[in-house]
Amino acid sequence: ARIFDRVIEELFSRPFRSKEEFLVHAASCVNRILPAGKIVSDSIMPVVYAYASARERIGALEKATVKGPVIGSFLNDIRNSLTRIVPENFIEICDVDRMLHLCRYVRAMILRAERGVFDLEKDRKKAARIKPFTDTLDSLIKELNASASREKKDAVEELVWMIEEFKVSLFAQELKTAYSISPRKIEEKIREINRMV
Repeated sequence: ARIFDRVIEELFSRPFRSKEEFLVHAASCVNRILPAGKIVSDSIMPVVYAYASARERIGALEKATVKGPVIGSFLNDIRNSLTRIVPENFIEICDVDRMLHLCRYVRAMILRAERGVFDLEKDRKKAARIKPFTDTLDSLIKELNASASREKKDAVEELVWMIEEFKVSLFAQELKTAYSISPRKIEEKIREINRMV
């Protein structure tokens, strides 16, 4: 149902001034509905499989490692991060191009979990480099309201993905980042957002 809703949104999300205008547009879209559905489905399914695989791997790591509150908390944080990056409504809010990156971010989380259970101190040092940015991001998201400009909302969303790319660079370098990323670039984006209305 969500794939159907997504396709209908993509093909019919425009203002129609009359019933006739809608019917003309609908007739022009008839042959595009199934291909559009296939594109969306082909983009979504790898994310669904990657997410399920990650949840399964985290569960396996919990069973395989010595149970303790520290490791348990670490894996729970990874699970929560996974849910934030692939929320229940990701089909509705992520564009097709972003789906490819979601799979990479999920794989990076699996690698982080696998390495972290064996060297939590190393993970903590890397995580400390990210925390100031995620704390700032949380504050920016809380500050967003209906009066925030589209430009600011888009910039905050871009910051989300910049931070995810930075995580890839720290925890899963072998997956490669989509573009060059550094703390300096993230700081510049935050300053840019703070200047926006």
